[in-house]
Amino acid sequence: MAAPFELTGGTGRVGVSVGAHLAAPGASPDEALGAADRSMYGVKQVRRSERARPAP
Repeated sequence: MAAPFELTGGTGRVGVSVGAHLAAPGASPDEALGAADRSMYGVKQVRRSERARPAP
């Protein structure tokens, strides 16, 4: 997955995110998926901001 591949006009990369989420009791599949998505994207945002900080 880490190797770049050729595209018309440049190169591309594919990334993968994998996670687990424990749904609240009684949550519908859509509610559980929505909560999992929000959690995953929240973690990604934190990691991006940590990488953007200058080194001390």
